[in-house]
Amino acid sequence: MITIGLTGSIASGKSTTVAMFAAAGVPVQDADAVVHGLYAHELAPQLQALVPSAAITHGIDRTALRAWVQAAPENLAALEAIVHPAVQAKRQQFIADCAAKGHRMCVLDVPLLFEVGVNTQVHVVVLTHAAPDVIAQRLAARPNFDAALHAKLQTRQISFDEKRKQAHFLVDTGQGMAYAQTAVHNIIRCLHYII
Repeated sequence: MITIGLTGSIASGKSTTVAMFAAAGVPVQDADAVVHGLYAHELAPQLQALVPSAAITHGIDRTALRAWVQAAPENLAALEAIVHPAVQAKRQQFIADCAAKGHRMCVLDVPLLFEVGVNTQVHVVVLTHAAPDVIAQRLAARPNFDAALHAKLQTRQISFDEKRKQAHFLVDTGQGMAYAQTAVHNIIRCLHYII
């Protein structure tokens, strides 16, 4: 079975591309959804002990957790030491489940795929992108978009050019839905030939 790591910067069309893979019958795991689930359930006691100010009845207050992480450089490392192993375990279970069900491929939707090293754990990397002006229009249309937070998040990511060098496939979502859909179908078709 082929594991596909899918990534892209904010407003690059990653969610749309993920939906296209799912609609084509390829199982998808959303890393952000996994983290949210861990915060609400399995990791809640550990995180509440680590950051008491973020403790709420049903898990973790993500706004308070974000403030705690931003308060000191070492806080992010402390959080990642708890969260990353749990996410990795969920990822491996997902892959095993897909293989057991006879799927020929699966997609791991990981926003920081390169930054956390997941690109070395998959067979193929798919990178979504769009022209800078298209991304700017998409961001401007988002309610409650925080440009300062976006800029800060961008500093944690490697550049698009560096990601492009390491990606196996690109999906340009700025050319319209039909164009992106064709790219996704071509990727699936290509991977079926090499399985």
